[in-house]
Amino acid sequence: MSKTDVSFENRKGKRILGTARTAIIGNSSTESAKGTVILLHGLGGWKEQPLIVIIAETLARHGYNVFTFDASDGAKGPDADFKHSTVTGYLDDLDDVVGHVLNSEWFAPPLMLSGHSLGGMVSVRYARLHPAQISKLAIFAPVVSWKEAGLFSLLFGLWWMTRNKNSTPGPDHSKLPLDRKWLFDFMKFDSTRDAPYISAPTLIISASKDSSIVSPRAQSKLAQWFPNALHVVIPDSGHVFWKHERKLADTITQWLTSS
Repeated sequence: MSKTDVSFENRKGKRILGTARTAIIGNSSTESAKGTVILLHGLGGWKEQPLIVIIAETLARHGYNVFTFDASDGAKGPDADFKHSTVTGYLDDLDDVVGHVLNSEWFAPPLMLSGHSLGGMVSVRYARLHPAQISKLAIFAPVVSWKEAGLFSLLFGLWWMTRNKNSTPGPDHSKLPLDRKWLFDFMKFDSTRDAPYISAPTLIISASKDSSIVSPRAQSKLAQWFPNALHVVIPDSGHVFWKHERKLADTITQWLTSS
């Protein structure tokens, strides 16, 4: 495996930091690769998050080129304004990242998307908007829709809208403030509406201990909206799959290879 760090500007002039892990098979780093995976972190996540690194390195060892990146307004973005970030902004970043990857000398087709939590939701929306680009989609603990929230979550959302004092977990146990405009923008997204338009084979992996809009129940319902989806639940796992990262990475790798 070869690892290269890159930096480029998105459409708004903010820097996106990325890492390309290219599979080295024999004497070639691209010709023999099985394809290229763009791997997205979740809200408050980052490209060097242990979960993301383990998946990326496992895929690279099994013959895939993998590109990870920090969202421009994410927890680790060098020019980030996390408080005023939006899901739409993350989707725009992904569009810019895809353009960068497709024009990179190490790119090997086909192009696949994979994402954790909010990164899963963003991946689904992108796959709907650009169906010809994405050959496979693997999402894990994906956010489904605000409509899957329970009564407590809905009341919390109402409190957030009125008081505007919410925060979300970030790196090193930090708390990152998040403006209510994020919530208003988030409510425009609903993976159950996007799924029927995605013909690419799709893998949905659930953490058994997740709840609300990331619950296995919500993700099982989501799987039924896709024309071609497999739903897998990893027992005893939480949202970031702590101590289950290898199982998650192996599940994605085996599916990509066999589907």
